[in-house]
Amino acid sequence: MTLKVVGHPRQVYLALGNVMTVAASMKIDTCPIEGFENEKYNEILELKDSNLNAAVVLAIGYRAETDSTQHLPKVRYTKEKLFTHL
Repeated sequence: MTLKVVGHPRQVYLALGNVMTVAASMKIDTCPIEGFENEKYNEILELKDSNLNAAVVLAIGYRAETDSTQHLPKVRYTKEKLFTHL
């Protein structure tokens, strides 16, 4: 079976961003994952039977209360340290 691409394949990132924003507003953590073997996901989830294709993976969940790093301050670098003006 050949999968039909509807729209631009990277449009999935629009939906992904929305899901991540809503999850964050609900205090739910997310982590997008790319570089996975989509054919394996397609096979395991039987996506080809529905003419679907795995494009991105998003881990969603609550962090563990025992996560010792969750209350550490965020690391924020200055613009000067982050960027090089060319």
